[in-house]
Amino acid sequence: MLIMVSVGKRTGPKPRFSEADAVAAALELGLDTFTLAGVAKRLGIGTSSLYRVISSRDDLVTMCLRRILGQLKHSSKVAAWDKQLVEAAESLWDLMEQYPGLDHTFITSPGLVVQLQDFFQAQASRLVEGGFPGDISRIEFALDFIFDTTISTHYQLMAVRRDFQKMSEEATDTTTFFTPEDSWLDRGWLDRKIAFIIAGLKEGLDV
Repeated sequence: MLIMVSVGKRTGPKPRFSEADAVAAALELGLDTFTLAGVAKRLGIGTSSLYRVISSRDDLVTMCLRRILGQLKHSSKVAAWDKQLVEAAESLWDLMEQYPGLDHTFITSPGLVVQLQDFFQAQASRLVEGGFPGDISRIEFALDFIFDTTISTHYQLMAVRRDFQKMSEEATDTTTFFTPEDSWLDRGWLDRKIAFIIAGLKEGLDV
């Protein structure tokens, strides 16, 4: 778990930029690839000036995650529990499509998933309202399974897309190589995987 430590009151001149500016610059550069030097250059400042609003790169990553995950919203109407799980997976998938590197960040820095805690707690309450067949422990298992599957599928799919694009660019008229199904390049069979998990939950295969 990432522990944020207070670094005390920052001193020095008032910065000409804000935390929001630093976050926006980092996201433009890529969540998993940005450097503090790159962020500073985009903002037109020296790297050391960034420390007036952040304490480290991890600090800035956490700020970025708060911005991104704040976009995870629940629908106004409480749907049946199985539909809710599908909607949660869809929402997370859309964010990973919008913010390259989000999947990689979750996988390489698992402690940062704590930023999902508020969403998980609200989702758990809604699943109960939606008739989920089980206690809070089973709900946590279901959400963890759904989100792990969604994140790992997206991460693997990005690798396939990159490799396929590279092969396509290097191919000649005589080149023959395996072409993935459109359904795989699009979503990596995510819909079937989520449906499979939900079917297993309905059958009680996890208990």
